[in-house]
Amino acid sequence: QGENLKGLLTEAVAFVAANGLPNATRIDRLRLAILQAALADYVSTSFVMNPTDWAAIDLLKDSQDRYIFGNPGSMSTPMLWGKDVVESNTMSAGEWLTGDLAMAGTYYDRQETEVLISSEHDTNFIEDMLTMKGRKRVALAIKRAAAMVKGNFVFG
Repeated sequence: QGENLKGLLTEAVAFVAANGLPNATRIDRLRLAILQAALADYVSTSFVMNPTDWAAIDLLKDSQDRYIFGNPGSMSTPMLWGKDVVESNTMSAGEWLTGDLAMAGTYYDRQETEVLISSEHDTNFIEDMLTMKGRKRVALAIKRAAAMVKGNFVFG
């Protein structure tokens, strides 16, 4: 029936900052999102965010101009609070997602991609034209929406 997969972001629980804890920086907000998932009895395994947002976090420096998140000359997997950071252009700048994404949902691939090409449709044969039909049957089942927390970096 077309593109009817809802996706993770539409099903994830919205971020709500815990009272009395700091929520003034990007890093604060992401740590509070881990807390929100933990209070729902889930363990966050990763963050998904726009590359621009990760760069803003990765470029943070201390008072002596040293990078907080490591040495720029070393190869390392992007991590924050012990969770992998996945940079994705599919996330809008300023938005993020965290949680146990593998536990939250399951992607079902019911049928391999099928592509059919035919010249027998309507006047295709006479006009030397071809009609192509493509199909793929999949489903995304969100089983535990509370295992995901979505939010943004809008403060104020």
